[in-house]
Amino acid sequence: YIISFEGADHVFIATVNHPEKVTDGRVLDVARIVDELKRKGQDAHGPLTVTEIVDVIGNIYARSLQTKKPLAILVMSNGDFGGIHQKLIDLMR
Repeated sequence: YIISFEGADHVFIATVNHPEKVTDGRVLDVARIVDELKRKGQDAHGPLTVTEIVDVIGNIYARSLQTKKPLAILVMSNGDFGGIHQKLIDLMR
C-alpha cells in the first residue's frame, strides 16, 4: 500500500469495515500504514470516518479555491465507501 500513495500531497485512510475484502485473511493495519507514510514525510491520516475525511477535504478544497491551486481527488474503495463520492460532489457544488 505504501507505494500506492507515493506522490500524493495528502493521504486519508478510512477505518476498514470489512478487512477480509481488502486482504487475503491478513489484518489491514491502517495505523501502521499511516505511520510508515509519515516516516517517509507524507501528510497521512487515519483511520478516519467518512465524515472526517469529507470535512478535511472540504478545508483543503476551500484553500485551493482561495489560492487557485488545482485539486485532484482520488478515492480508492472496495465498496460504496459510505457514500463518499456523492458527499464530495455535494461539497464542491
